[in-house]
Amino acid sequence: MRVLDLLRARGDRVTFVRGNADREVAHALDRDADDPGKKWHGQSRWVAQQLNPEQRAWLGGLPTTTTIEIDWPQARRSSATARRAATRRSSHA
Repeated sequence: MRVLDLLRARGDRVTFVRGNADREVAHALDRDADDPGKKWHGQSRWVAQQLNPEQRAWLGGLPTTTTIEIDWPQARRSSATARRAATRRSSHA
């Protein structure tokens, strides 16, 4: 998939974390095609078919957690803005 290749080409400027969909896609072709056990199995299988084996292995090997350093003054401003927005929404409810 071109989007995956473009993101991976950004190197350490991008942080990837494996989510449920990534796990499902990475292993979708390992299951029986008619396996009714998963609600999204058909969609996961289709996405997996769009990827090559290396891309599927890469998705399956992504970390499930990560730590990112952030600029705290900017984070404080963002958090304050989010709190103000949440307060406005709750006061109008």
